Amino acid sequence: MLVLDADETVKRWERCRSLRIPYTKANGKKGRYNPDFIVERADGQKELHEVKGGHLLADADTQRKLAAGEDFCRKRDMVFKVITRRK
Repeated sequence: MLVLDADETVKRWERCRSLRIPYTKANGKKGRYNPDFIVERADGQKELHEVKGGHLLADADTQRKLAAGEDFCRKRDMVFKVITRRK
């Protein structure tokens, strides 16, 4: 959140509370994925940001959620970003 606040290219951002992106879990059951943030850039570009610990990126369900987020954004001319801790 501090990074978004400090980024001069960000017009506005908010917690993404109501968006639920459908995906299929590794066990075949249906799930709904809620991204962390929706961001609007000064140029009008919209983005979904997902904050994830690096240790979770190899998890099958995490990979499926991220793929669903990527697909959702691609179909809407949006950008999907996965944010992990920098070392």
